[in-house]
Amino acid sequence: PAELDLPARSGVRDLGGASILQRKALTPAHFTCQDEIAERILGFQDHYQQIATPFEWTFTRSDLDRLMARIPNSKPTSLPHAA
Repeated sequence: PAELDLPARSGVRDLGGASILQRKALTPAHFTCQDEIAERILGFQDHYQQIATPFEWTFTRSDLDRLMARIPNSKPTSLPHAA
């Protein structure tokens, strides 16, 4: 059968933590059917629940402001502060 490729902007990659999923379970992203994708994701979920440890985000609101200032025509947005 033909291979299925995950599109560069698939819903799976847009989810929080998806970069971990992509790097650890979906690379290379060539599958022959959707069941293979589901099996790989669920297998990774089971594995990652056993080994995952908390991590701290290092990208701050100030970092975002500096990044946005470098983008032409960007407008500041008011984001709610995390609780």
